Amino acid sequence: MEIKQRIATIIQDNHLTPSSFADKIGANRSSISHVLSGRNKPGLDLLEKIVQHFPDVNCYWLLTGVTNVNSVDDIVQSEDLIYNKQDDKPVGQRKDLLKIVEYYTDKTFKVYFPSEE
Repeated sequence: MEIKQRIATIIQDNHLTPSSFADKIGANRSSISHVLSGRNKPGLDLLEKIVQHFPDVNCYWLLTGVTNVNSVDDIVQSEDLIYNKQDDKPVGQRKDLLKIVEYYTDKTFKVYFPSEE
């Protein structure tokens, strides 16, 4: 599922229209329309607005579509392949995770570094 579909899911699950969703989070209606149509990818400011106004939305799920992450080690293990950004197909190379940053609605953040084995 692409990020535009995850945003559409949030809209649908909250019984909103794209216009009312845009109004609720304080975004331009055209920005939401462009994201949902696939014309544009959402920017960090839009993602931040979504998470601020829908605190039940898992940030990691919104960004990646992955829901079963319990620790940094789970994330490291789930990121086994590098993906071609144009067609989302794995090219077969392993990536090493450098760090994970969680951003909170109060404008603070927390940085996690994977354990080295």
